[in-house]
Amino acid sequence: MVYALKNGLVQLLKVQGLFTGVLVLFADEILTQLHLGTVQTGVFRVTLIGVFMLVFYLSLLTVLFYLDKIRDAMWSCIIFAASNIILTSINVLSGEQWYGTGFVGAAGLGLTYAAIKVNRHHQFLEYDTFAFQKI
Repeated sequence: MVYALKNGLVQLLKVQGLFTGVLVLFADEILTQLHLGTVQTGVFRVTLIGVFMLVFYLSLLTVLFYLDKIRDAMWSCIIFAASNIILTSINVLSGEQWYGTGFVGAAGLGLTYAAIKVNRHHQFLEYDTFAFQKI
């Protein structure tokens, strides 16, 4: 199970990373075709990084749900939602060039917390699996 989890996350990193990288590299051409300016191109690139982190965050959240770590999943969602509200509110007031950075920060915080929890539960997977079984 641990091997499948690691292999799946590495595969996700390759595919999502390649797709995000291509979109970041060709953002100028894509957004020129859509008649959008340079500020929107910067926001698009920043948001792509946020989406990249969000995909991993949601994958790790799924792992927490699979391991039945509902409390850790709940706190991870609370951290993401609260930081997204706070950081985005601050960035909206800062101007258009900062749009998207609140989302990136929130995705990073949620990803970090979820990664720490998944790593911790991964270390104690056998204990958690067998010690809490009903006899």
